[in-house]
Amino acid sequence: MSQTREEFVRRWSPFVNQITAGTGLFAETVLSQAIVESQGRTGLIPGTQLSRDHNNYFGIKAGSGWRGQTVSLKTGEVFNGKAVVITDAFRKYATPEDSFRDYVQFLRNNPRYTRAGVFTAKTPAEQAQALQRAGYATNPRYAELIAAVGRGIQKWIIPNTGSIAALAAAILFFLLITKPTKTATA
Repeated sequence: MSQTREEFVRRWSPFVNQITAGTGLFAETVLSQAIVESQGRTGLIPGTQLSRDHNNYFGIKAGSGWRGQTVSLKTGEVFNGKAVVITDAFRKYATPEDSFRDYVQFLRNNPRYTRAGVFTAKTPAEQAQALQRAGYATNPRYAELIAAVGRGIQKWIIPNTGSIAALAAAILFFLLITKPTKTATA
């Protein structure tokens, strides 16, 4: 089912918060990349053939180390400042969740993303720049595009409720144990 950006972000942000917890990845960056890589011409997500028919929301190609299913599709790239269309093999997933999980593993398992500072970025915009430095995409304006989408969607990202619930429970516990009690006199 195709969704608007808002519907997509509201649907997937709790899951993205869960799978990125403790990784240094910002939900805003992950969701922005998913939108950029899978939004179709209609503006709906999934809208590309790769995302709609093969659950690949991040345009991850099937390199020589990939042992899962693949699909060959045309894709736009920029080489030496020239936009070209090539046919390449992409990873194919059974579910969108598999695509999101594999995206996180893909970044974590490739040292170039660590070296570029993806996991230590202080802001989503810095993280987008690190992804571009690491060579995630050939578009020379990729970081700018990811950051712009991120600024537009951040208002729809559902916060990590696990952390909020834990914080609320800790505050409540603190208030209960520090509350003065009346002593009974006989």
